Amino acid sequence: MLSLCTADANAATLTISPVSVVLDSGLTSALLEVKNLEPHPITLQARIYDWSQVGNEDVLVPTSNIIMSPPIVTILAGGSQTLRLLLRPGAKADTDRERHYRILLDEI
Repeated sequence: MLSLCTADANAATLTISPVSVVLDSGLTSALLEVKNLEPHPITLQARIYDWSQVGNEDVLVPTSNIIMSPPIVTILAGGSQTLRLLLRPGAKADTDRERHYRILLDEI
């Protein structure tokens, strides 16, 4: 099982749905919808990390296991964009454990 969590976004700027994605065994893709609540266009870039916790600290390690398409997007004022999350084919090799990822959306 694969679990994805998006990082918190500034609520005054964006909404992201769903905020948690689970890819059950056999699934290789999922969709996120990002809505721009600002009165101007916003350009975003995705960074995806392998996520774990040690004690009370988040540990983020860059990963190429998940691909986001498109990786950079401009969303018009009041508009929305669907983003596709794809599990890289070789990433399914370790199917006996749950993996967690964190997605950070940066405004550029």
